[in-house]
Order: sequence, then structure tokens, then C-alpha cells
Amino acid sequence: MADRHRPLRPRGGAPGGRRKRRVVIDSQAARPRPDARGQRDVGPPKPRVEREPAPQPTGPVTVESGATVKDLSAALGVPMPQIMKFFMGAGEMVNITQSLSDEAIELIAAEFEREVRIKHADEEELEPEVYEDAPEDLVARPPVITIMGHVDHGKTSLLDALRESAVVETEAGGITQHIGAYQVDHNGRRITFLDTPGHEAFTALRARGAKVTDIAVLVVAADDGVMPQTVESINHARAAEVPIVIAVNKVDKEGANPTRVRQELVTHDLQPEEWGGTIQFADVSAKTKEGLDSLLEQILLVADAELELTANPSTGASGPIIESRLDVGRGPIATMLVQRGTLKIGDAIVAGDAWGKVKALHDYRGERAKEATPGTPVEILGFDKPPGAGEHAYVAENDRQARQRAGLRAQRVRAEQLARGAKKGISLEELFTQIEAGAVQD
Repeated sequence: MADRHRPLRPRGGAPGGRRKRRVVIDSQAARPRPDARGQRDVGPPKPRVEREPAPQPTGPVTVESGATVKDLSAALGVPMPQIMKFFMGAGEMVNITQSLSDEAIELIAAEFEREVRIKHADEEELEPEVYEDAPEDLVARPPVITIMGHVDHGKTSLLDALRESAVVETEAGGITQHIGAYQVDHNGRRITFLDTPGHEAFTALRARGAKVTDIAVLVVAADDGVMPQTVESINHARAAEVPIVIAVNKVDKEGANPTRVRQELVTHDLQPEEWGGTIQFADVSAKTKEGLDSLLEQILLVADAELELTANPSTGASGPIIESRLDVGRGPIATMLVQRGTLKIGDAIVAGDAWGKVKALHDYRGERAKEATPGTPVEILGFDKPPGAGEHAYVAENDRQARQRAGLRAQRVRAEQLARGAKKGISLEELFTQIEAGAVQD
């Protein structure tokens, strides 16, 4: 009976142990496993691959204004540590994402013997393209005329007489309150006039090499003669490489002397055609409308003889912004001169860092228009903000593309502003001073 209470021992092992199993293994697989912390048989060591240096440019390199150290390194083929070491030697601490000033970019390029061209935001890839249209797609377009001259010689009065309207009183101090462009019909042909003497758009476009006008009409008062602004206007027209037509205004006034005006202009290499030269002159009076038909005829004569004015109307519109403003009631408004294509309501449009969808179009009379063809000035409603005068405007494929391209331009403008206004920015003069002092080591 006592054995009935004896504890049972587990089968197959010692007290408290686990049951063991008999396992038969292959003798070939019974080799000892290597210690994970020991050496493994991983084969021969791989040869070390030397990283090839970045290729160095062989010619001029284009770098965007406001480029970072990283961007500059990639463009110039110079390792970033070398660029940063150079700045450190000058006592400047920069990081790879910091925008650099134009002067700093030029100095780095000179230090590493690279030729660099700095591209600013207003020169980026969105600038006017050179189009090659098929001859069968081209149609005649109106000539675009710029009215230039001294502030008191009657430019606006002449335009007013040509348009037969009454807006002369709006001019004060040489600034005319209008959309900046008009159109005139003469003998079944249309002529576009831009009232832009000294206008910022005219100056900006000329600085960028863009062609905004076909013929320059120089207005000179018959009783006043050539003035300093007259000479300035002549230089503007010649820099733009456009033909000049002279309108001798105020011939109805007492003391008017058109012959003296011609003599004065000859000294500026503007020889009248009737004196054996090549320049067309017209004696006019904005007050009595004398000689206006003759002026328009001579404009068309020069356009036909010296210029081939055609454009493709069957494509997306493009052209310069002439004026822009923020209207309290209607929002941002811009005047565009359509140079190519046809602008329509609903088009997505880009001009610099401004974009929008064309909501309404108005001609120079303020009347609504459905579209604007080449050679036509038009007032546009729909931009998100007023674009800069002189910006190149063009139609995008859709709203998304327009927004993206305007955003790209805005980013570049901000980068330039950061580069110019950064507190840690270093100027060319400062670096040269530190180099001369021995702060920068070779």
C-alpha cells in the first residue's frame, strides 16, 4: 500500500528533465557551425572602387542667380567641401542650401578658373521663344507704332486726333491714364499705336532684347525744335533698331518753323527724304488735324517697304505686357500686346510670376472683345496679381501648368532676393579685402 503513493518519475530522463529524442543526421551535414561572431568564409575581398571626380566644364557655365552651394558645385564641377573651405578661409560660414549672391558666385568661379554666366529670373526659360511657322500659316498683321518725343510736344494730342476722341485732358506731367495702346483704321488697314515714351515696359523689353514695336514716330514741335528728350527718344529707337518716322507737330502755331526742325534733326543723322535722305517727315497739326492722312500713309509706306509684318494666328497667344495695375473694383488688370496667336476668353495665361484664367477682354475703347489677334492690344482680367510691365505673357496648356510655371518663376525671384538680402551674404569687395589681408589661404 505504501508504494501506491510513490511519485512517478518522468519517462525517458532524469528527474525534472525533458524527454529526449534520438535524431539521426547526415555525417556531411554534421560539420560544426561557425560562430556568428567569428570570421565567415565570404570569399576574397572586393576591390575598392575609386569615385571618379566630377567632370569639369569646358566652356562657359550658366548658373541661376541665387544658386546654392550645392547647385554651384554641380554646375562648376567643384566639390562642395572645397567651396565651403574657401568661404571658411574668408571667415564666412555657409551651408550647402544657402543662396549665394551674384558677387560670391563670380568670385568662386574666378577662384576655380571657371567662366560663369549668371542667369536672372527675368531671363529664365519662360522668355520668348523663336518660332518657326509654316509660310502657309502666316497672315499679315497691323504694324505696331511707338509714339515718342518731348513731354510737351503733343504726343497725346496727336494720338487723340488720330483716334478722334477726347481724352487729352487726362495727361498730367507726362503720364497718360489709359491702357497704353490704341488702334486706328486707315484705308481699310489697321495700325496699332503704343503711347510709351520712356515707358518702363518699353525700357524693360529693350533691355531684354525683345522687339515690341515696328516703327517709332518721333513727335517734334515745330515751334520748339529738338529738345533733350527728343535726343533721348532717338537713342531709344536706334537701340531698338526700328525705323523712324518724324511728325513735325504744331505747324499751325505762330512761330512754327518746320524747316528749322529738319535742319536740327539732320545733325542727328535724320536726313529728310525730300533732301536726299531716307527719313519720312510729315508736317501735322493735332489741333486742326492737318497732315494726319499723310502721316498714316508714310507709316504704311515704311511698313510695306522695309518690314515684313506677318504672324501665325492659329496658335496659343504670346506677347509683352504693356501696362498693369490693381483696380479696386475689378482686381488685377494687364494690357497685353498680342504678337503671335489668338488670345481667347478662358485661356490659361502666364506672365512672369503671375498667372490666371482670362475672364474678360477689353479693347482700347473699353468694349468687350471675344478674342485678340496678332498686332492687337487688349486689356486682360483674370490674373492673380498684376504682372510686371515688360514681362512676356503666353498661353499655357491648362491652369495647372500655368500655376506651376508662375510658381517656378516666383521661387527663383525669392532665391535672388534671399541672396541679395541674406545677413550672412558676403560681397565681392569684402572677400577681396579678406584675401588681401591673408585670411584666405590657397
